[in-house]
Amino acid sequence: MVAETQQIPGTELDTKGAPLNVVNKLFIDIYGYTTLNDLETGNWGRLATKIQTITPSANETTNNNSYYDGEGFGSTEVTGKRYQLACSGQRYVGNPAQDYIASKQFAIGQALHCRVIWVQNGQAIVSEATLTNIVATGGDASANQTFSCTIEFNGKPRTINGQLTLTENPDQLWTYKATIDTSAKPSTSTEPATPQPAQPQPIIPVKIVAANDADDTDKKTNQDSGQPSSVAAGGTVAQH
Repeated sequence: MVAETQQIPGTELDTKGAPLNVVNKLFIDIYGYTTLNDLETGNWGRLATKIQTITPSANETTNNNSYYDGEGFGSTEVTGKRYQLACSGQRYVGNPAQDYIASKQFAIGQALHCRVIWVQNGQAIVSEATLTNIVATGGDASANQTFSCTIEFNGKPRTINGQLTLTENPDQLWTYKATIDTSAKPSTSTEPATPQPAQPQPIIPVKIVAANDADDTDKKTNQDSGQPSSVAAGGTVAQH
């Protein structure tokens, strides 16, 4: 099947300069897997519909010390981080990512463990995580229901070795299947003749393909499909 529509050239979101927050995208595996070794087995629900804010914080642990050579002024050393993403907005029943998180509002222990892909300015950051502070409803009687949660990373996050493509499922919109091409390498410039300061490792930007573009994986799509999801409230969770 050939896609009948495509994104208008020039309307792509810019990930350079001063990008908007909407270039960042957050996905949670609604199958409930937690391992980071096989992302292609997951069914990745995008947490975006009715989500208004996603706020990261490092939640750092620090040691504050004073030394004689500081002449009365102290020093701070960061000794640990527990990275987290605080998400908030309005409840949308039928969105697979929201439904999955809402189904965990009374859970404790391992049932709250999950894995997430956070695409930050084109780079995929993956981590095992724990869902906390789940609020799946509430608010004024005449207002839309509230939705919020905190996704707390467990351990050190990782990135993708290769090219990650997330393709939307046409039979369950707002969910994506992941494929990884480990042979893909980032483009790099010629090695300079003289030593240079260490540079950040080049990345391969993530490709996100909407359902109506699934026949053309070279199109990078940044918008939701806008169609209702077929998943039932509570999400689809594989037992393992």
